[in-house]
Amino acid sequence: MDILQYTGQDDYYNDPRTIGFNEWLFGGALTPTRRYVTFGDTDSSRSAEYRTRAFAAGNFSDQAAANAAFFFSSMKPAANLLSYAIVDESPAPEMPTSRIWSGGYAAFREDNTTNKALAGYLWCPAADGGGHAHKDINAVHLTAYGENVLVNSGYAGYGSGISGSGWSQSYSWDWINKRAESSNTVLVNGNDHASKAGGGVSEGFTNQRLDYASGNSGPALGTVKHQRNFVFVRPGAGANGYWILFDEIAATSASTTTQVLLHPNSKTISTVNEKTEYRSVMDGVTFGSGSQVALSMFLGTSPLTVEVKKGGIAAYDSKSFEGEYLYSSYQLNSLTKKKNVVTVLFPEDATHAKATMTRISSVWFSGAAIAQGDVVDYALESNGANERVHDAVRFRGLATLYRMNEGELDFFFVRQGRSFNDGQAVREGFASDDDVSIFIADTAGSIISPGTNVTFFHDGILGVYFDDFVAPIIDSGENWVRVAVPEGTWETRYLTPTLPGDANGDGMVNEADSRILAENWGRTGLTWGHGDFDRDGRVGPTDAAILAANWGQNVGETASTVPEPGLFVLMASLLPLVLRRRR
Repeated sequence: MDILQYTGQDDYYNDPRTIGFNEWLFGGALTPTRRYVTFGDTDSSRSAEYRTRAFAAGNFSDQAAANAAFFFSSMKPAANLLSYAIVDESPAPEMPTSRIWSGGYAAFREDNTTNKALAGYLWCPAADGGGHAHKDINAVHLTAYGENVLVNSGYAGYGSGISGSGWSQSYSWDWINKRAESSNTVLVNGNDHASKAGGGVSEGFTNQRLDYASGNSGPALGTVKHQRNFVFVRPGAGANGYWILFDEIAATSASTTTQVLLHPNSKTISTVNEKTEYRSVMDGVTFGSGSQVALSMFLGTSPLTVEVKKGGIAAYDSKSFEGEYLYSSYQLNSLTKKKNVVTVLFPEDATHAKATMTRISSVWFSGAAIAQGDVVDYALESNGANERVHDAVRFRGLATLYRMNEGELDFFFVRQGRSFNDGQAVREGFASDDDVSIFIADTAGSIISPGTNVTFFHDGILGVYFDDFVAPIIDSGENWVRVAVPEGTWETRYLTPTLPGDANGDGMVNEADSRILAENWGRTGLTWGHGDFDRDGRVGPTDAAILAANWGQNVGETASTVPEPGLFVLMASLLPLVLRRRR
């Protein structure tokens, strides 16, 4: 590739496909331990090298180069002629952050630069990768505290099976490469996948508190549809991080069963609570993390049966091993021919304690409570067709996750749903005309909308930002606003009256707010986010006076601690903008 580029025979460095591949390779395919994720023919036991390719990543994109530098900046390029020809100057290292590739991949990583960071990956490519691809559509790989904790079948050479002393059996190439049961995915009636191609990532977003991606099975399960909703609950607020699988299966026959498969990086699985909780200590392919790392697998939805089976995990350098894996079966609903399943995957080590998890069962929904001291998360599934009630909380959606911290709502997430109500006197939540996927922590989060009207509830809410624009308000009242949410995925931020004159809600009163006021000067029917600080429905001199009185303030400061420009000075600075808008 590089030689063809160097000799002018092709233009790989500007090809979107090769640019995307390099950004995926260095930004999504390596775990915090600098090992490979175990999708397709990949071996997790070997540390990635790329002595030449990593230093040439800048030929493709700045992003690829910065991520490559994060992993390989301590190394030097290989001493050969190719390195001389293609190696580019390395930029400042940049840690890969959570990212979603719509073609069928999600990489979620904790904001932690060490090799102990939590990271999880979802694989659902929309194309068959050929002989090196596996039947691993909607499979996941997890890394925690310096070790892989959930792995797929691996690789020990093309066409090679694996065997070992004391194993119950040997494992063929077919098991490794051509059997879905060797991966962390889903089966239907115990049958193999029909295809190595999936349906890509249907939707998702990344956030400072929670990452979410929804993988579509495409043709992998024939006429059955599997939607794997992969959620990373990031560490913070006195709680450790973990993952949740919200699996949704829709079939054409009521007699269908579905199997959820989990392969920990471990030779054994211990039963904590029959058909509910299982735990594995990592003793498969390990990297010397310095502490005992374990993974708890909690079945929030009650299964029909659970089997602990044996399966081979392939690796080079005689590191293949025979491990145990969970094979949990669930019966689809006889009327709807559907089944939603909640599974919690919680890692632990000597300094990160395991949560206390309990099953939540109802006729209408199921899930788990995940308790870490005063922080309790509730992960629930339902059919999404009706509002459901758990304790004081009301929700409608296919999946719901919410956190209570010392009895107060911290955040909520709803997948493809229409409402959430925390049940308090001043409501927190939303109500939508159509199904949306939404995450809100205090006053900020993300929303995926088909283009619909949504009412947002929050103490003192005055408006809503979607990315950088204020949504037009359809209606409003005390502690609620109703707005039109355009189609798309949006970063969402509530506008609340924390500081008079702060039109854009960034906690400061400055030139940005004066520009907003000027651009809307004289208009009526507007909101705080447009500069109507006195809420009389018109942007005018009174609003300018409010802005002037608070000029230069930050949230938490008082007027006496900052300079004030004076109303007439401020109006003079606004005059050119006002006149320009009127022209």
